[in-house]
Amino acid sequence: MRATIVIDNCNYARFLPEAIESALAQTFAGTEVVVVDDGSTDGSREVIGSYGDRIRPVLKDNGGQTSAFNAGLAAAGGEVVCFLDSDDLLAPEAMERAVVAIESRGAVKCHWLLRTVDVDGRPTGDRLPHGELGDGELRDGVLAGGPESYPTPPTSGNAWSREFLDEVMPLPEIEGRHGVGSASADAYLSDVAPVFGPVARIDEELGSYRLHGGNDYSSLGFEEKLRRDLWCYDDRCERLADWCARLGLAADPEVWRGQSWLHSFVTAREELSATLPESAALLLVDGQGVGKEVAPGRRILPFLERDGQYWGAPEDGRTAVRELERMRTEGADFIAFAWPAMWWLDCYPELERHLADRFPRVLDNERLVAFDLRG
Repeated sequence: MRATIVIDNCNYARFLPEAIESALAQTFAGTEVVVVDDGSTDGSREVIGSYGDRIRPVLKDNGGQTSAFNAGLAAAGGEVVCFLDSDDLLAPEAMERAVVAIESRGAVKCHWLLRTVDVDGRPTGDRLPHGELGDGELRDGVLAGGPESYPTPPTSGNAWSREFLDEVMPLPEIEGRHGVGSASADAYLSDVAPVFGPVARIDEELGSYRLHGGNDYSSLGFEEKLRRDLWCYDDRCERLADWCARLGLAADPEVWRGQSWLHSFVTAREELSATLPESAALLLVDGQGVGKEVAPGRRILPFLERDGQYWGAPEDGRTAVRELERMRTEGADFIAFAWPAMWWLDCYPELERHLADRFPRVLDNERLVAFDLRG
């Protein structure tokens, strides 16, 4: 069994040596390192050249991350492949653990936790993903829920069976069409992997994801992230549905879109904008699962709150009613329960009755239940 680490790089010369060194330090003896430079102009190619025959360089014109993945796979000789972003790092045992997991379980994908580090490599205390890693046979969940049906890490937290990659790659290179450097090629692979076979997880931090302000995605503002996420999600739906059709599996991308956080968010924002006056003060009950951006131009107040900060769910309905009335007297105009926190209305029937008996219900659907508190 052989393994390949494909490092995709574009203008990250300052981080590239650390990524290469982490790949060369793997404890799995059968590991080769392929470094794809996607048209860098910052000295990256000099860094690559300094490693001589310890790595296999692939130098190409700029085409985006997906094109780098495609070129890297074409140069790879391993039966297990990991795509490593050049600003990230792998732990020395990462490929050894991944090879064992994929080989012993017949998995098409193995993933692990990534700790987040700052620009200088110092741990931030966070790790990705925030949910429990998916494991085992995940096909039914993906068929029902579509993309993002299970928690999975970014690019550098995954290894793939070569057999699977040869089935689904090369991937369409769509970055140029949308004017971006990355179209989340790793997400497309994670979407479709469970329809080909089991997924193996390693509940340990076997790599580092670097946050440095220049990340292609994390450096974007909210609206640009939302725009990119929407077209990317819709494209992922179509590609996943296409693979399901080829494999004879029933799937409905319209159902996936209707269930997705992104599409729920966009629709909820439109509904709140049409319902709430400009500058209205809104008590947003979302369990921190939606965010203030759902009602731009309105003053968002968390509920419950202490000194303007979210304070969690109330201990009982009486507390919820008391806090509601306190905040109403302090100027709250509306209260809205968003879909991640709709359970409040069942868990606190005293609060639901209080609202229903006294205030007009201005929104009532699967995304939002809202009341006008101004009466």
